[in-house]
Amino acid sequence: MINKIGIFLFLFTFFNTATFADAKTNIYSKLKCCLCKEKIVENCVCPKAKEMKAYIYSFLDMGLNEEGIFIKVAKKYSLDSIIDKKKKEEIKQKLIEEAGSNRPEIFIRPLSYNLGRVSKTKGELENLSPYKKL
Repeated sequence: MINKIGIFLFLFTFFNTATFADAKTNIYSKLKCCLCKEKIVENCVCPKAKEMKAYIYSFLDMGLNEEGIFIKVAKKYSLDSIIDKKKKEEIKQKLIEEAGSNRPEIFIRPLSYNLGRVSKTKGELENLSPYKKL
């Protein structure tokens, strides 16, 4: 009976380690280094890549799933660090859902408007500016 338990624990540890390594490689291959921009995190050795690897490793060690890790990475390092376009869109949608309808949005209004050629003699002119002369 003790032998069976020992064999089970050994096999469980072995397969769990293999799965852990596969998950780590799979995640690293879909991320790029924030500092180097072009290099995949798995191949990069700069300090920022080491920090990202440690960050990811800590979540893998806690047992967080792949999607959860990508969400955490996107929050800390931005969505631009994800190379895989399908995964990036998927995570972007999850972040939007998480933020809800009250999420902050930035709207950029133009500083000027091109009205084309307008002649004073052909019609009425209106001031579109919200500012008034004093």
